[in-house]
Amino acid sequence: MIFGTNSKDVEKISTKSDPEKESSKEQFIKEFKEITDEKNEKLKR
Repeated sequence: MIFGTNSKDVEKISTKSDPEKESSKEQFIKEFKEITDEKNEKLKR
């Protein structure tokens, strides 16, 4: 429970009710994975 916020604010914060936040999170994970893969490729050589 988050104190000092009403249920509407909590809904906004929640990624499940915010597709835009969810997609940006997925985009971040995708980019992070690509960067990690690039680093791994350099280490293999």
